[in-house]
Amino acid sequence: MNEQTTVSGWPRISVAILGHPGAQGAITATLSVNGARSACAAPDWPTLRAGVIYRCGTIARTLGRPVALEIAEGNRPPYQLAVRINGVVQPLPQNRVLPTADGLTLMEGNCRSCHAIVTVGDDECPTCSTPEPLRVETVPLPTHIPKLDTAEVFPAGTTEQPSTEVAPPQPDHFKPAPPSRAPLQISELPAEEAEHTVVVARKPARPVLYLEGPDGQMLAHIASDALVGRSPRPTEQRVAVQLESPGRELSREHLTIDLDAEHQIIVTDQGASNGVGITLPGETVVHWLTAFTPTIVPPGSVLTMGDVLAQIRF
Repeated sequence: MNEQTTVSGWPRISVAILGHPGAQGAITATLSVNGARSACAAPDWPTLRAGVIYRCGTIARTLGRPVALEIAEGNRPPYQLAVRINGVVQPLPQNRVLPTADGLTLMEGNCRSCHAIVTVGDDECPTCSTPEPLRVETVPLPTHIPKLDTAEVFPAGTTEQPSTEVAPPQPDHFKPAPPSRAPLQISELPAEEAEHTVVVARKPARPVLYLEGPDGQMLAHIASDALVGRSPRPTEQRVAVQLESPGRELSREHLTIDLDAEHQIIVTDQGASNGVGITLPGETVVHWLTAFTPTIVPPGSVLTMGDVLAQIRF
């Protein structure tokens, strides 16, 4: 858990500190996970920092590997940290290879209910049993939704280990610009090389995802990362996928659906009022996702989104 490992660039997690304590005595920030933004507030910077690190730790535990966090505060240059699945925080080197964390301790904060000391690795306050005791997002925690038992949905072997995984393809505006240089003229090449066609490796095509209703009706096909809801707005990172909700139980922007580098399906509840439930293939039990926590979902699972049911498959 504390060994040397390589930190992926996905998911893209950042926090922008917006203001210091003001009239309401709160420091505010915006936490972004793969482009999905959430407002945060805390009485001071240490509390806000502990809450953000806690959220990164929950994402790391869900994915089974460390995640990177970029912090931007005022005019200061942004900097990056790495958060391990146990909540240990380390500076992230430029080569993204995280050294061992032996001897490092967990960050602590105060429970948002009883103010007892808890660590960023605690999903429940040991004193008052408050869930997510260090939560700083201002979206209310859906208390009627039990947590998903992620051990049931993750493929075997998705524990933290040294990795050389490649981040999934990102939109063009995230790709580094190629180094500038003058166009290569054919005359610069030796004659024998100019006669040969250069074969380049092709990236595997991204598979299309389908959302299918209980009666077999095709609700949507998804060819890129998507924001799904009753009336979602497209973003630079995601296309908008609009679904009908006769009872208006589907939120305007209910969930996101992404694919990672291995074409695993990643579903994230966007703080929807009625939550996002997952029924795994061959099961009848509904597992409810934790809001704003990316979760790997196997194809063939059924998504419960208010009054909308849809099977997600390739």
